[in-house]
Amino acid sequence: MLADLTCAVFTLAVNQIFRVTDSEGNGVDLELIEAKEHPNYFASSITHRTPFNLAFRRPSAPAIPQGIYMVEHPVLGRFEGLLIAPLFHPSAPGGPDTRHYQISFG
Repeated sequence: MLADLTCAVFTLAVNQIFRVTDSEGNGVDLELIEAKEHPNYFASSITHRTPFNLAFRRPSAPAIPQGIYMVEHPVLGRFEGLLIAPLFHPSAPGGPDTRHYQISFG
C-alpha cells in the first residue's frame, strides 16, 4: 500500500533501475538517484510519515510526460498510481543528454 511507503524503503535502491509503465503499457527505465526526506514539511495525518521525494534520471530521449505511472523494481515490487513529474535543472548531473524526474510522497 502506498501509504505505508517511507524514504527508508527506497534508500536501499538508490542507483538502481526502476521500470516505469504508462496506462497503455509503454515502459521506460529510470535510475533512482536520490531518496530524500523533508522533515520540516507537515506530515500527512493519513500516512503518518515524513514527506519525501524520489529523484530519477534517464537519457533524454524519449522523454516521458508528467502523468500517472506504474513503477516496478525487482526487489521492492510494483507500485501503481504514482505521479511522475519532469524536473528541469540545466546544471543537473548528466548534462544536456539526461532528463530528470521526481515522485513526491506527502
